[in-house]
Amino acid sequence: MRQGAEQVYGVVASSQPRLTLPLVLQGLALGLVASLAGAFAPSRAAAAVSPTESFAKGVHQAGGAWSGRRVGAGLALLAATAALGVRPPVAGMPMILTIVALGACSALLLVGPVSHRLLAFGAPFVARLFPVAGRLASDALLSSPRRSAGTVTAMTLALTFAVGIGGYIEATTATLVRWMRDILTSDVYVRASANFARPDYRFAPEVKDEILAVPGVRSVESYRAPRLEYEGETIVLASIDMEQMLDRTRHDWVEGSEEIARREVGRGGSCTVSDNFARKFGKGVGDVVELPGARGPVRFPVAAVVKDYTSDRGTVFVDRRTFLAAFEDDRVDVFDVNLVRGADEGEVRAAIRTKLQGRMPALVSTRKEFVADVEKAIDAFYALMQVTLLLALSVGVLGIVTSLLISVVERTREIGLLKALGALGGQIRSSVALEALALSAAAFLLSLPLGTLLALFVEKTVAAAFAGWSLPHETPWLLLGQLLVALPILSVASAWAPARQAARTPVTEALEYE
Repeated sequence: MRQGAEQVYGVVASSQPRLTLPLVLQGLALGLVASLAGAFAPSRAAAAVSPTESFAKGVHQAGGAWSGRRVGAGLALLAATAALGVRPPVAGMPMILTIVALGACSALLLVGPVSHRLLAFGAPFVARLFPVAGRLASDALLSSPRRSAGTVTAMTLALTFAVGIGGYIEATTATLVRWMRDILTSDVYVRASANFARPDYRFAPEVKDEILAVPGVRSVESYRAPRLEYEGETIVLASIDMEQMLDRTRHDWVEGSEEIARREVGRGGSCTVSDNFARKFGKGVGDVVELPGARGPVRFPVAAVVKDYTSDRGTVFVDRRTFLAAFEDDRVDVFDVNLVRGADEGEVRAAIRTKLQGRMPALVSTRKEFVADVEKAIDAFYALMQVTLLLALSVGVLGIVTSLLISVVERTREIGLLKALGALGGQIRSSVALEALALSAAAFLLSLPLGTLLALFVEKTVAAAFAGWSLPHETPWLLLGQLLVALPILSVASAWAPARQAARTPVTEALEYE
């Protein structure tokens, strides 16, 4: 988290490990609430068991018929979640948490009935493929719908989170990569600092002439991007030689056009704003952005709105000459160096390093190297999410292990009878492994639509609320392929201990077990 905060937001030494008493108490309180919430439905079901039913072994566990009222409530909550997610009545974190909570409740109500139908639908096919182990696995799953549904629900929620957040990361990364290909088109970049957000050093303007004197250099653009306060937010004010930049880049214009930007921004005193700035602050073509200049407030008419991902708080673009006149700051963050046709990037990079080294800190990179550094910053930003995905999958796998262990204990006598009738240890082990595979397969199928809905919610509603962006959806094919490979392996691995315990159950002890 510290690495991401430093690279993306420029917050130096942003965190130190701290464990405070309030944090410990909050953790204990959340754990207690979660435990009580998890125990509510089982305790209610246990209290409702009749005395006669309790003496009939397995009747309660096999009973789990799903009422139409439960399914109706789940569908109603799902519809409410979709309606609020598309157009939230109010903005902010409380509304987002409310939508997520409604979605989770609808999943809890619907996953059980749907998973039971899925398992029942797939049981004949599994029995045909594996005549003995498949039939044993199907009977075990369908005879305990409560336990099976609970396990599938837990695994579905974990996979929904993985598919949803993975889809969001995929959409964001793909969007940023496409944007960088269109914007970062110079051949060599000379940076004053490795920190993208808050450089700790800035070049003097005379360095531009030194770089221009290097053989092979055709032109140099001076880029400066200070962060300013605007209506309670920290935005980026980006300045560059506008017309030169437009000659080599491609932009998606939301309002206005490249011709207008050249005329009114490159040759006048207007500005271009990013689309997320326009959404967050309600500014469009014809409006005015007022910023604190060197000699008082400076007003920039908005000439165009462009899709841009420089900052998640919003970006205002002005020409380099306009910036110098308004803010009287001629320092430079990055020099965008464009080479003559046929010049070797590596040789020019080495020549610039030789000229500047020892006199000033300068990171000289080719376009490929510079883009790779930006991608590292993006990866650092999403590193915590990726760790969270692994934790979610771990929770789902542990749920399968627990469910199978309980299944083996509950079926101890049944397993003993099967072994007494000639069932082999390998068949018992295979049946437990097939149970794990069936549970994870049902959870994966259910997580696909739910995860897609979660990804769309984050990409459209959450991203728009916090960053002003509306990201195009990208199906996380790589993640789905990884899950298709990893889930069977994890399922069989999670079934190892329960299967081993079942296969090693002594027949005499099993027949005595009650």
